[in-house]
Amino acid sequence: MSTQLEAQGIELIDGFGTGQINLKPDMFVIGNVVARGNPLMEEILNRNLPYVSGPQWLAQTILHDKWVLGVAARNGKTTTSAMLAWVLEYAGLNPGFLIGGVPQNFGISARLTESPFFVIEADEYDTAFFDKRSKFVHTTRAPRSSIIWNSTTPTSSPTLPRLRRIPSSGAHRAGQRPAGQQWPRGRAGSGVAARLLDTGGALRYRRGWQIDADNRVALNSETQGTLQWELLGEHNRMNALAALAAARHAGCPSHRV
Repeated sequence: MSTQLEAQGIELIDGFGTGQINLKPDMFVIGNVVARGNPLMEEILNRNLPYVSGPQWLAQTILHDKWVLGVAARNGKTTTSAMLAWVLEYAGLNPGFLIGGVPQNFGISARLTESPFFVIEADEYDTAFFDKRSKFVHTTRAPRSSIIWNSTTPTSSPTLPRLRRIPSSGAHRAGQRPAGQQWPRGRAGSGVAARLLDTGGALRYRRGWQIDADNRVALNSETQGTLQWELLGEHNRMNALAALAAARHAGCPSHRV
């Protein structure tokens, strides 16, 4: 990340020295690595200077008028975010994105475009020491947001109820839920929400998407094409299917995927 920032001409300042107050920024953006007792944070609080969490700043400044496609849950966020961003790019939709890695097809981890679409790796970790909600609660609160909930392992119980705070434009849900938990209702207004099922080697959404053991992709039993790649394993196929379904939900025609 430091290399990327420097390549963009952004000066880096190491550490949390209180001397950074003298820079007089308009706003201090606080990451979740910062806790009470941090010398710079304590100085910000003592002087009553303006500060905000990273996810809240992103939501209010960048994402407020975007169609946000957030990839959440425990496994596959970076992979699925990268695939979804590239599918939209290949289809000519020029998406913005923020991904927790550097996708090889782009060579950068983030960009902002004029496109209405923005793909974000919307992780479930705490926002900041002063806001213990999951990050995705902020980054997917735009009026038109979609969640690709992609996980092959049970999600922590406190996370699922937080989905109720997200606009009801739609959610791709793929994976397991903790015992005794139910998926929140009323979040499938677009009709794309579905749990991914394993049906004898073929992974499919109840809403019609399916990918079989030979990587043939179908929608409502109609073949869309064959996934050609070097990745192995069921989880990667599930990632791909979630990305394809999300791209179609965003209006990307199947023949451009």
